[in-house]
Amino acid sequence: MSGNSLIEFGYYDGQEQREDFIRDGLEALNRQLESARDSLGKTDEGKMEEAANKARQLAEGLEAMQQRIRQMQRGQQGQQQGQQGQQRGQQGQQQEGQQGQSQGNQAQGQE
Repeated sequence: MSGNSLIEFGYYDGQEQREDFIRDGLEALNRQLESARDSLGKTDEGKMEEAANKARQLAEGLEAMQQRIRQMQRGQQGQQQGQQGQQRGQQGQQQEGQQGQSQGNQAQGQE
């Protein structure tokens, strides 16, 4: 599919929202990392437990973000396949119309 076709069918229209979503997730991840790093600097046993909990939350958040990204990618692929199907259908209709017109012209020539 050419770049012009992607633009024509609105493929890039939703990209800004996806980028914002990913950016927000990365910023939240950065805040969690900073918080975990700050907690690691202290030697108190409670602080170590707190740091471990934050690290666990960070890993869970990262995993959830990866799942959302994969879901978005699958949605994009489905959208692309749907658009390609529409294009094929339109091309098929055009071809059928041309064949019908050609057959009609042939029938007129036989009369």
